[in-house]
Amino acid sequence: MPQAGGEQALRLKQVDAAVLADVFREKALAAGGLDLLLSDYELFGTLTSGSYVLTTPFLTKNPNTAGKFVEAAARAIEWTQTHPRDEVIARFQNIMKRRRRSEDPSTVTYWRSAGLAGRGGLLDDRSFSLFIDWYRNNGDPTIGHLNARDLYTNEFNPFRSEQSE
Repeated sequence: MPQAGGEQALRLKQVDAAVLADVFREKALAAGGLDLLLSDYELFGTLTSGSYVLTTPFLTKNPNTAGKFVEAAARAIEWTQTHPRDEVIARFQNIMKRRRRSEDPSTVTYWRSAGLAGRGGLLDDRSFSLFIDWYRNNGDPTIGHLNARDLYTNEFNPFRSEQSE
């Protein structure tokens, strides 16, 4: 079930539990009547729970474009990590207002973080191996054989020199 419909499905008693992350979870809990069973943080501690994905052919064909995209994203992520939450939310709302789209700026009041543990979104093995290990331990040969380090790169991230290998 898509997260966007999770809260409604819970409130209509169509399901007994739903995965709600980030803004969806915070907004649903703020409305009351629902209980949080557990969070990713309670289960795993600090980790990256999402990432941008660019294909290898795209990276090979467009390294300059990929580099500019990753650098811009990394700097934006780092800004959200180093500025007060209220300032980040105000910036998000201002951006939404300037775009003049049919967006609800109140949604970002539920924002907590970018969901990326490393500075500027730096990725690490743990965030991938956690799930690879789960698949391996549950007998999934298609994912369980993967090596976490082969699934990501920080090559274009301007904060990569700060990462301990």
